[in-house]
Amino acid sequence: MESTPVDLSQYERDLIFDSLNLNFNRTILESLLQGLYTLIVAITLWTTFSAPKKSGNSFLLTVVIILYVLTTVAFGVDWAYQRRAFIQNGDNFFSVFFALQAISPWWRTSQLVVSISAGLSTFIVDITIIWRCWVFWGRQWRIVLIPGLCAIAGTIAKSMQIRSVFINTTRDIGNIGGFAADTDWALIYISLTLATTLLCTLLIVYRIVRLASGVSSYGKIVGIVIESSAMYSLTLIVYLALVARNLESSYYADMIMAYIKVISPTLLIGRVAASSNLNSTSQVIVNSTRDRSSVLSRFMTRKQQTDIVCRDVEDSTSSLGYFEKSEIESV
Repeated sequence: MESTPVDLSQYERDLIFDSLNLNFNRTILESLLQGLYTLIVAITLWTTFSAPKKSGNSFLLTVVIILYVLTTVAFGVDWAYQRRAFIQNGDNFFSVFFALQAISPWWRTSQLVVSISAGLSTFIVDITIIWRCWVFWGRQWRIVLIPGLCAIAGTIAKSMQIRSVFINTTRDIGNIGGFAADTDWALIYISLTLATTLLCTLLIVYRIVRLASGVSSYGKIVGIVIESSAMYSLTLIVYLALVARNLESSYYADMIMAYIKVISPTLLIGRVAASSNLNSTSQVIVNSTRDRSSVLSRFMTRKQQTDIVCRDVEDSTSSLGYFEKSEIESV
């Protein structure tokens, strides 16, 4: 147990309490977001597996499951690290602060697992966005060349950021620079991630505008794709602005961005699956209407006189065809 130094100034005490308050609030926010994310994943998987067409969703379902596993592992490790500091070393405020900031095996493990999980999640999300853009552009590789290079460069920048965290740390907790030590690499990494997302989103929008008449029947799904990318892009822009100014709120923005990043593709898949289920229900209604019309037609046909059966059957068939068409359009 670390005893509280008697020579701590009031300013140093305030800094320590601010740091503890930041870590504690951030853990609460992370727990709430993890619970929300778990609920969204559960609903998405249920909706997707309930959809009539499942074969086309195998790739995106795999992405959702991998992202959830990576995020949950990072959450579990961070939770254990925070619990160790606040509970097992919670004798006084300085012992908690020392447990959080000291360069120990626990600190190294937490930093490594959380950073690698975040980097892999970002890379997978970027690849998913690039894949959507590639599909929209008719599988033309030259279209996604620049976003792909940005994603690769961003992964390299993330690796350098992780490396800088371990290089710039010392065993003297007074020399720890915290978030400021990683600002340069963080800015490069976030900028490249934002460039990947914005480029793919703009390319998708441009493609839709060019082929507006050809994709009108898929307008709802196209809108869902754009909304998903826009939500992630806006979060990245806000996060980039906060990190560039090195504000304390960037700690909270980092956590929010980490979950928006994985929630966006999950919501996309869930909404598309729900839309597919709705379309299937509409088709069932149309088929049911067609069956009722057929029964009514047969009933009316049996009531006709024998000498005009052929003519009435032809008229009934013609009317039935028009009725079916009208019902389908109204549904």
